[in-house]
Amino acid sequence: MSTNLSNFVAESIKQKIISGEYSENDKLPNEQELANLFNVSRTTIREAVKRLVSQNIVTIKRGVGTYVNANPGLMDDPLGFEFIPEEVITKDLREFRYYIEPAAAKFAAKRATKQQISDMADIIEGMKLFTQKNDSVPESSDVLSQFGNFELLFHSLLYEMTGNSVFKHLQPIIIKSVQLYYFKQILSGQYSIIDAYECHKKIFNAIRARDEQDAYEQMLKHMLV
Repeated sequence: MSTNLSNFVAESIKQKIISGEYSENDKLPNEQELANLFNVSRTTIREAVKRLVSQNIVTIKRGVGTYVNANPGLMDDPLGFEFIPEEVITKDLREFRYYIEPAAAKFAAKRATKQQISDMADIIEGMKLFTQKNDSVPESSDVLSQFGNFELLFHSLLYEMTGNSVFKHLQPIIIKSVQLYYFKQILSGQYSIIDAYECHKKIFNAIRARDEQDAYEQMLKHMLV
């Protein structure tokens, strides 16, 4: 019975998060307050919270409290990418992104907010300054890795710009996969930070100009590099 009760409490707390009563990054009431709210024991609350932690909905910060995660319910590797051989996931991820990211760029050109465009302008400026600073430096793994951080920020923001909840929730999965696998291939091959900067600048200019078709085409060219 206690298991069913803790499951009920966990589901009730989850529904409060879904409804917005508890928002992302909010601190939940403490154990005693939750026990009083649901008229159950603190042990039941403890089990319910453990269940929510296992589902990556909340995080316990020892000595501080329990907080709603920024992306509740989203696991680090929900699709099991880490168990797919590297040579397979690298190829398949590139193929997947070839079809998805041009569409994301098109949506971004249509729906991006002024603040998001301003944020992307900052990323592009960061790319520019980094490229100028390292223009005469051999493109070592360290340099490429640092530039790769700008790429991750750019593509992460791109998914946010779509205004599409599915894209938004796919973003951490794809970005993590890009980080784990895609850049390994970049670092082991030929990769020019100057060319990469120019390519991202063209995508950004199309998004800023609200040119959906150009944004789509520029991203498609980027996927072909």
